[in-house]
Amino acid sequence: MLDFLSHRSGRLLAQGAVLTGVIAATLAFADAGSLIGSLDRGTAQVQLADAAQSAAAADLAHPPAAAGAQITLAADGTTRSITTKALTVADLLAEQHVALGRADQLSVPGTAKVVPGMTIGVVRVSTRRVVATEPLPFRTTKTKTSALKLGATKVVTEGVPGEQRVTYLLTYADGKQVGRTRLSAEVSKQPVVAKIQVGSAPKLAVPKTSSGNTGSSGSSGSGTSSTTGTKADGLNWAALAKCESSGNPRAVNPAGYYGLYQFSLSTWRSVGGSGNPIDASPAEQLKRAKILYNKAGAGQWGCGRHLFD
Repeated sequence: MLDFLSHRSGRLLAQGAVLTGVIAATLAFADAGSLIGSLDRGTAQVQLADAAQSAAAADLAHPPAAAGAQITLAADGTTRSITTKALTVADLLAEQHVALGRADQLSVPGTAKVVPGMTIGVVRVSTRRVVATEPLPFRTTKTKTSALKLGATKVVTEGVPGEQRVTYLLTYADGKQVGRTRLSAEVSKQPVVAKIQVGSAPKLAVPKTSSGNTGSSGSSGSGTSSTTGTKADGLNWAALAKCESSGNPRAVNPAGYYGLYQFSLSTWRSVGGSGNPIDASPAEQLKRAKILYNKAGAGQWGCGRHLFD
C-alpha cells in the first residue's frame, strides 16, 4: 500500500487540499499501525481511484493555459503581431483593450476561437447627419393664343428655380465615406412656374416677293395676278423663296428645279404654267406657287415650314 501511495502521491498533491489530507491521514495511520489493520488493500484502492477521477474532472473544467498563439490584429489605423493565450476573439479584444462601438465591424465573429496565424480586423463605423441646400426645378406651362402668329412664342413669366433643404445620413468606415442616405427634404423657397404663350393664328399680312431678274416675260411687281383669294395669301412666301432659291427668280438647280420656288417642269405645268418658270415674272411664279399650295400643301417644298414664319 505504501508503494501505491508513493507512486500516486505527486499527482494527488496537485489536485487539491482535500485529497492531500486523505493521503496525509492515511500515511499517519499507517505509521501508527492502526489504519492497515482496519482497512484492507481493496478498500484503499477504491478510495484513491475515486479521488483520481475527481482530479481528472477538475482538469477538464479548468484546462491549463495554452502556450500562446501568434495572430495579427488590425485596428484603429495600425496592424500589429500579437502572441496571446486568449481563447476567443472577444477575449483577445478585451486583453488588448480594444473596445467595439455599436456599429463597428469585425472581420471574424467575436465568438470564433483564436488559432495561430489568424488575422483579426476591426472596422470603425460611424455616421453623421448633414443638411444641404439644393435647387428645386421649376415647371413650364404653355398656352395657345390667337394674338400671336402660328408657331411664334412669347414668355409671359420667367421660370425661377426654388430651393430645398435636404437632410442626408453619411456613413463612414475607418474615416472614409462609404454611403449616403437621403432622410428628408423641406422646401425653403417655392419655384416660379414659367408661362409661355404659343401663337395659333396664321400670318395675315401678304409678304412682298423678292425682286430680281424677271426674265423675258414679266415685271418684278406682285400685281393682282398673285392673289388667289385663299388661305395661301396669308403665308410668308418671301421666307419660302429665300430658303428655296435665295430669292432669285432665275435660280436653276441641276437636279431639275427652277425659279423662286424651285418648280420641276412637270409641276409647273400642273398648275397652269407654260415654258420654264425662270422665264416667268416673280408675280407669275408666286401665283403658281399659291395654286400648288392650295392643291397639295406646304409639303411640296423642302423649306415649306418657312411659310409659317
